[in-house]
Amino acid sequence: MLGSMVRLAGVALWMLLVAGCTADEGERCSSSDDCAERLACVQSICRDASRYCHDEPSFAKSCAREGLCTLKGDACVAGSEADCRQSTRCKEYGYCKLAATCCSRDDGHCLSTEEHPLTHIERLSEAKTRDAAIDKIVALYESALARDGGDPTGPNVAPLLTDIVPPLAAIARTRKLPPKRQAQLLTLLASSRHPKAARVLVQALRLHRVDAQPPTPIDAAMAEVVAAVADMKLDSASSGVFTLFTSLHASWRKAEVDGFGQALAQAVMVLADASWERKLIDMVSEPMSSRGDVTRWRDQLYWQRVAARALGRLRPVAAVEPLMRVALSPRKTDVADAAIEGLVAVGTPAVPVVTAVLAGDHGSLVTYAEAEHAAAVAADVGDVAERSAEAVRIEVAARILAQMGRADRVSEIVAAMEATDDVGKARIAIALTGLPRRDAVVTAFKQAYETVPQDLPISRRYDGVAAISAAAPWLFDAALVPWIVDRAVQLEGGNTRLAPLREAAMVAALRLMTDEQAGVVKRLGALITATKWERDFAAADGLVRRCRRDVSCYLQTLQSVPVPEAFIASKAAVMVGMYGGQGDVAGAVEALRSEGRAEVRRALAKAVDRLALEGGATLAAKLEQSLRGDALSDPVVAMVIGRLRARGR
Repeated sequence: MLGSMVRLAGVALWMLLVAGCTADEGERCSSSDDCAERLACVQSICRDASRYCHDEPSFAKSCAREGLCTLKGDACVAGSEADCRQSTRCKEYGYCKLAATCCSRDDGHCLSTEEHPLTHIERLSEAKTRDAAIDKIVALYESALARDGGDPTGPNVAPLLTDIVPPLAAIARTRKLPPKRQAQLLTLLASSRHPKAARVLVQALRLHRVDAQPPTPIDAAMAEVVAAVADMKLDSASSGVFTLFTSLHASWRKAEVDGFGQALAQAVMVLADASWERKLIDMVSEPMSSRGDVTRWRDQLYWQRVAARALGRLRPVAAVEPLMRVALSPRKTDVADAAIEGLVAVGTPAVPVVTAVLAGDHGSLVTYAEAEHAAAVAADVGDVAERSAEAVRIEVAARILAQMGRADRVSEIVAAMEATDDVGKARIAIALTGLPRRDAVVTAFKQAYETVPQDLPISRRYDGVAAISAAAPWLFDAALVPWIVDRAVQLEGGNTRLAPLREAAMVAALRLMTDEQAGVVKRLGALITATKWERDFAAADGLVRRCRRDVSCYLQTLQSVPVPEAFIASKAAVMVGMYGGQGDVAGAVEALRSEGRAEVRRALAKAVDRLALEGGATLAAKLEQSLRGDALSDPVVAMVIGRLRARGR
């Protein structure tokens, strides 16, 4: 009892002492009345009301961005027009939340409430207004994207995405929308390539299933989703990508909708994971169905091409012999180029096997090649009926070594051209462009063109020796121009047969032409219909007269040439490879990173390959890290990356 009385007396004494006193900033309080003037009681602490929203870390960002800078109770709100006018939202977009009106930017522009995404984001929470809100947000996004030329990082799009991606992703993750709405959101989120969309994109891949049924809106959206995870290099998406790839039949309609099958193939290349190796090796080891069974053949062709290229991305030594078997089998001629690309990417570990096959010293693979050749002849497949098994084997092995860029094997590769048949010689000549520039390489290339029959079936894309002409620019040697022109002018035969040969030669000469060679190239142009060459000639002539030997000028041209003018841009890339040096690699790589046109991208990749004499492995890693999914999965670019990596070992 006595103790209680003492405590009460103590409390009373304390109250008398503090009566009329107020708490200072940072001291505890029960209400704002306890605090000194201009202080407010916030979360039981006296704080400076005028600075709290500006200084408190949990509120400072919304104060600066949204103008929520006036303290009312425990909340920071837009309490005045001054709050709004000073906000980033007002200065950049002419909008803030005060009284559902907007401030005015310096340029006088002011978005109405309906034009601002925040208005519609708030309406997403209500089912009755959600559809209209989604439509409006999509329209705002598409408008901003158009103003930024399709660049999701542009000045109009980027801040908009900051606002709209998190709430849209949250709705998409619930998967409670009708299919068309879900597809609409997935397409927008995927096209944004925004980091905060990653989680829902990975979820969509993991849960999506493919079958032989007609495509749905979700199937169409998945093409953009797959492309997005590849561009964003989301390792967390790799499992979902591989499950879809091994489940999808190329013969199904779903594979074709909006390029889904192609996008999935690109994603497999970009996100290839070591855990897939055994499955990929099994896939390339499957026998190919006959072309008579079109459905099964299409499925196998899709799976095996992608699997062979993905193995190149992973570079397991265990894949060397399975890929070599694919390359050597005439019955798998449609997959052979992908297998060769894979072997080039594996690089140095594959060289002993390929060299032994070339020399005829690898017993099991030589025997396999002979058996596959006999089976192909018997089945009348692979276009090898008039070729020997030895000629085919030598050609394949020599092409692989040449595409690997093996400067230490030049003499063996050139010797192989004499040991094979005319078809093999021509195909090896085309592959010589993967080797470092050597007089012996250029001489062998020219001799092949001059000695093989004009109408020889070398490739599917070009008629006869036109295939060799088309490869000439990738030697990056302007001294070839007079030779190309002379050989094309001297061709004998009717105009109908010679037209495709001369046109291919003209394109090659234009790509390589310097400012002093215009007159030489015109000699060939006189034999071709003017409408087929005059425009490109004028553009190429203007380019080399303006830039001459200035590599920086050609690099600037690559950035300024309009999208439809792919030929002149690829010509500029060739000139970079011709006149550039090790010091120009960075500029060429930067141009490659931003290039979306396949023709130009491939020319730039080959120019980088030509210029990069040092640090190949480092450069290959940089390209793999920085290039978009469509560029990384481009066969020509992938082959160049493989050569660079092998060169760096």
